[in-house]
Amino acid sequence: MLSLSYFASVTMAPMFEVYHVYDDLEHWAYPLLLEDLQSISEEDVKWYEENDDLKHFLKDESTLDRKKLLIFIEMVAEEIAKLRLNELVTANTLPKPYDHPALQGLEQDNNCMVKCTDIEIVRNGFHRNNEAFIMLPCTNATNSSYWLFNLLMQIGRDDLLKVRLDPLIHEPFESFNPMEFRMQLYGTAFDWDRIKSLNKIEQTKFNPEGWAGRDIFTTEIAWKPSDDEIHFTCEELPKAETIQQRGSRYFHAIFQKDTGIIKHCDGAIRYYTEEEFEKRVNEHIKSNAVTRIGKRVKVFQIDVPKDELPNTPVTHQHFLDLVTSFFVWNHDVLKYFNPRT
Repeated sequence: MLSLSYFASVTMAPMFEVYHVYDDLEHWAYPLLLEDLQSISEEDVKWYEENDDLKHFLKDESTLDRKKLLIFIEMVAEEIAKLRLNELVTANTLPKPYDHPALQGLEQDNNCMVKCTDIEIVRNGFHRNNEAFIMLPCTNATNSSYWLFNLLMQIGRDDLLKVRLDPLIHEPFESFNPMEFRMQLYGTAFDWDRIKSLNKIEQTKFNPEGWAGRDIFTTEIAWKPSDDEIHFTCEELPKAETIQQRGSRYFHAIFQKDTGIIKHCDGAIRYYTEEEFEKRVNEHIKSNAVTRIGKRVKVFQIDVPKDELPNTPVTHQHFLDLVTSFFVWNHDVLKYFNPRT
């Protein structure tokens, strides 16, 4: 695709940016987009017309040009997801975007995350040396970490937070103007009394239904009690046919058992090869073997120092907001924490 590098680097998702470029004949990427649209064959159109996930978009009365635009949006989004996945799982001495001149000298930890005190937080992203960056999306959808980012900022403790910058998206700060999304997320009152009284592992598994779960294979949740801690883990496994485009969303939190105080939480993406995925689906999230399967890429991490634990800034409500926003569009996680939805 001639225009892939452009659409992969801009903040706006292809579902919006493709139309923006198509309507702007003066845009430098316009001729590249036209060539890409012309390369879509009749066979491509037919395949997408028969795709159940796209039938409601590709109406019979749609013109061929409109169908090709919709098909290209799907194609380029798929290629961007593959490109991002490849960048994240390939071992590089200096992985993207940290090889960008604007990030020279920015320190990363072993998980390729940066301290939020080392980079300026602005307008749903990050600014350094006149270049803007965003947090790594937690699915193959560009905007899937949008609500999570805003909730992390609401905690108000940048010194406790580390994030992974997206390897693909960055642009000059003067043009950085991400779209404002609105979505209401709900969380029920956290029943800590029930959880902290557990004397054995509690596990839950959901098989999704309907449109919302079209690319989700299953979602697993486990609460693991020990003498003085409770570990919460949740993983949303994608369907096998999508693992070349996206990984699983994986959330982990540690609570002090006697007080319920949150000591740690992180959200990660776990990428699997076909062989690894087959092993993973034969294990449950409660199994220690799960942590050794696939490649983990952390999106964010919060660690509360011991001397702050009595008055941790990460409340139970923060936990509920973070976990439901990290798993945005997963209705099973939403219903688990709020049965009334």
